[in-house]
Amino acid sequence: MSDSSVGPDQGCDDWPIKWPCLTSADDADLIVLAARAAQDILWGLSGRRLGLCHTTESYRAPCTSRCVGLPEGTPAGVRYRLEEQPRSCCRIRLAQTPVRAVTEVSLYGVALDPSEYALHRGNLVRLGLCWPCDSECLDPPIRVSYSYGVDVGALGELAMGELACEILHGMKNEDCRLPANVISVTRQGVTYDLGDAATLFAQGRIGLPISDAFLRASNPGKLMSASSVHSPDVARRIR
Repeated sequence: MSDSSVGPDQGCDDWPIKWPCLTSADDADLIVLAARAAQDILWGLSGRRLGLCHTTESYRAPCTSRCVGLPEGTPAGVRYRLEEQPRSCCRIRLAQTPVRAVTEVSLYGVALDPSEYALHRGNLVRLGLCWPCDSECLDPPIRVSYSYGVDVGALGELAMGELACEILHGMKNEDCRLPANVISVTRQGVTYDLGDAATLFAQGRIGLPISDAFLRASNPGKLMSASSVHSPDVARRIR
């Protein structure tokens, strides 16, 4: 199998939001805070798998005599037959899924041309050659920057606006439809939490119609995190 180490996540994009309430007269910082709070809550209750994120990770290919390289001139994006699947030293299973795009691959600090590798079913395949294995005493030689994640969708955009508006009302001490234990206001500034998190997470709901419809659609199984598959033939992360 290949080893990987994950550097600091480069962050996730803000979710799209459709505001159903007027915000023109509100403080810009409160608007941003309300939107971020809504995203944190919806992201957590939807299984922590939605949204587009970006990361850079380092990998080390395994050293094995079973390595079989792909033919020279193999085109990027080609669909391999089962018997032509690249062996473990010729492919890298990227740690985050689903992979949306690979932005850069470097080998020993030198960026590779995109024609030298291809993305195939979540594996980064080197074309014409296998990835070099290296001593575990040295830094992993392969570094990959890529984006991953699942689109939030139109319902998520509406849920963001619905929840953010109610959070904004609560931060201004106005009437809102959220349960009282979702929002608290302190002298030091506005804080938000999930109150009785165990109850809310177990129910997989917030108490707002659009937000709850979004959570039912995106996370019907009430998962707490994205599912993953582990295999001795794919990459594992070194923290």
